[in-house]
Amino acid sequence: HVDWSTGAVELLREERSWPQGERPRRAGVSSFGISGTNAHVILEEAPTVPSPRRPESPTPVPVVPWVLSGRSQQAVDAQAERLTAFLAERPELSPLDVGLSLATSRAALEHRAVVLGPDLDALRSGLAGPTVTGVLTEGRTAWMFTGQGSQRLGMGRELHAAYAQFARAFDETAGLLEAELADADGFPVPLRSVLFAADGSEAAALLDRTGYAQAALFAVETALAALLDSWGLRPDVVLGHSIGEYAAAYTAGVFELPDAVRLVAARARLMQALPEGGAMAAVEADEAELADLLTTDDVTIAAVNGPAAVVVSGTEEGVERVMAAVRERGRRVTRLRVSHAFHSPLMEPMLDEFTAVAEQITYRRPMLPAVSTLTGAALGDGDWTTPGYWVRQVREAVRFQDAARTAIDALGAVRLLEVGPDPLLSALVEPAFALSALRRNLPEAETALRAVAELYVRGTAVHWPAVFEGSGAVRTALPTYAFQRERYWLRDAGSGGDARGLGLKAADHPLLGAAVPVAGSDAVLLTARLSTAVAPWLADHVVGDAVVVPGTALVELALAAADRVDCDRVDELTLQAPLVLPEQSAVQIQIALDAPDDIGARPLRLYARPDRTEDDSTWTLHAEGTVSGGKAPVQSVELRTWPPTDAAPIDMTGLYDRLAETGLRYGSAFRGLRQVWARGEELYVEAALPEGAASEATAFGLHPALLDSVLHALALRTDEQQGALLPFAWTGVSCHAVGASLVRVRIVPRGSGTYALHVADATGAPVAAVESLLLRPASPARFAAGAAATGAEHLYRVEWTPAPAGSDRQRAREIVQPLPGVEPRLVGHRTPLPQHGEH
Repeated sequence: HVDWSTGAVELLREERSWPQGERPRRAGVSSFGISGTNAHVILEEAPTVPSPRRPESPTPVPVVPWVLSGRSQQAVDAQAERLTAFLAERPELSPLDVGLSLATSRAALEHRAVVLGPDLDALRSGLAGPTVTGVLTEGRTAWMFTGQGSQRLGMGRELHAAYAQFARAFDETAGLLEAELADADGFPVPLRSVLFAADGSEAAALLDRTGYAQAALFAVETALAALLDSWGLRPDVVLGHSIGEYAAAYTAGVFELPDAVRLVAARARLMQALPEGGAMAAVEADEAELADLLTTDDVTIAAVNGPAAVVVSGTEEGVERVMAAVRERGRRVTRLRVSHAFHSPLMEPMLDEFTAVAEQITYRRPMLPAVSTLTGAALGDGDWTTPGYWVRQVREAVRFQDAARTAIDALGAVRLLEVGPDPLLSALVEPAFALSALRRNLPEAETALRAVAELYVRGTAVHWPAVFEGSGAVRTALPTYAFQRERYWLRDAGSGGDARGLGLKAADHPLLGAAVPVAGSDAVLLTARLSTAVAPWLADHVVGDAVVVPGTALVELALAAADRVDCDRVDELTLQAPLVLPEQSAVQIQIALDAPDDIGARPLRLYARPDRTEDDSTWTLHAEGTVSGGKAPVQSVELRTWPPTDAAPIDMTGLYDRLAETGLRYGSAFRGLRQVWARGEELYVEAALPEGAASEATAFGLHPALLDSVLHALALRTDEQQGALLPFAWTGVSCHAVGASLVRVRIVPRGSGTYALHVADATGAPVAAVESLLLRPASPARFAAGAAATGAEHLYRVEWTPAPAGSDRQRAREIVQPLPGVEPRLVGHRTPLPQHGEH
């Protein structure tokens, strides 16, 4: 007991004002735990920070990023929804202030999204479905610097006008290059006048000359690297293709800028001074196949870009000879439009003079990991740091394929950014994630910021406040984090016990309990007790107002039952009645597998009934079909090229809102649909289990929530008048692999409401196939009736109904006549509990 009436300590019983004084206000907050744990925290008032003043001439931000993140994708979606509602009430807010506040006052969590736009309207629209989303992945970021062939007129012009960091770096490099080339033959026009010349002009045509092309690429790529650096991006690994290797080495700190420019200018000047002639061709063959064709010194391999992507270079006669031989083998060949035969013996006349220049350069050890495209390996002794290396680099082949594999496999790069004006290398490193910082015919500022955003959502560090530097943006109050509330009270899932202790065999499946071989026959009976407590993800599949076991779960049960009797295929499975789960209890499941017939097929029937029914005969048939084994499984089409060539993306905005209007309300476990593409009548779908369910994937053949999410893509093509469509009949279902948490699926129409499915994993390897799936409209009223049948039948309570006032004799008749030996007692009516919405 504390006597608060004595002493100087007073119990705070109500809110009081606390005026600010000369000293900072400090308060002690104590917490005394009932178990003996005590805590004391001292709080101090925050220092006064003057409000930032907006500059008189703010720097415009051509593309504004809004950065969101969360612990889960659902949290990111909720953040976007909360911000949308907030902005609707405050239309006066500056998009720059919102962007800066999101970047500086929020933690960067694992699941991320970035919305890009030039103004508030575009950004608010983007919140409905951010196009740049991803999950942080462990691994390094590599920068790949593009070589000759990627140059284009006006490259870098828009970045030069939009970003001072790019303009400063580009002008410094271009100015040094112009000084080096001013007196050289073949360079009549300054580099910047050529690069930014009007299309179709004489100056513009000079960019195709190798001297101008090499100099321009180096200037643009180093300026682009400087812009990325100003935004806080740092490469973990660098590599470059041909002239791009000079930009990579400069970025790694091997050269000071004047030395780098001197070496690049010498290379460009000396190559352009060589007599024009020779040829180059891209051929569809690997290096080993070409070995027997390169029997003379007049043609050689100039680049190995991929497993079947090789470039040969040499005299025109030698290259034509190799091209003809490759065509005879039925392979593709393409003559390249070049002025010289680069990386071939025809480069040798320039090597002595180039050596003299290279020997005057000061080289330093690179400051970050790098890969040589001359050797295809991580830098060794003398690589990049000796004159001899750069001399060999002019004459010998570019081994880009080996270099890319080294960056990915040996150095751990999982994100690859192509630093150049147009993507040439990104497609060569598939299936690794790669993208280009710029792209022909696309706005440069938007393309560069989108590339940065794509890297960021996958784990690359970005200092977003730098994008707003000089814009006058200030921090403003925004909605707090959209916590995903979870209930942690333990739920009674029922005691499954040990099936073996009951004389049964465990079914070894998360939705099944026991397997019972029927004595005296080849029949098998499988049993289970199914509820949202046993499988919480089922609660996310709601039709109307009822939790319904999806058809994908029933076919998964059929596959699991088939596997118990050494069958590997569900020949057919037709759904007879919806299986509705009660809200607070469970249903009992029985799967009956009859003995095989003459051809080895086993009839299958799936029954269910409420868990606590008093009538043992109350079983409902929900699905029936046949399973078999020994047949060759349907071959799934491999989906290794992803997304498929010529497939067009489909906008998924508002999909789940439209489905909810038809009566299908999906929770997070069933919202795994990521992207959908169309090619003709076919759909190509990518779906993944959400974070909470992904750990369960290995326990299933194909997780029902994942397969069901795939089928949601059909709603993007379905006539809205049809309403909700759900699986009705499955034919020819087989499983090739188990445990996929991310799938690629090809959906092929087979007729009215019928589709074939080919399912592959994240690498394109086959997972499952469905020869035919028939969908039918679902009736929410039917499911409501099913909910009433399973939910109300056994939920009773005692209610007393008031009797009308009357005579003693009338009240006496309310006494139930006793059975022999039983005292009389009052009995109430046995009345069903009201359903939801009834009172």
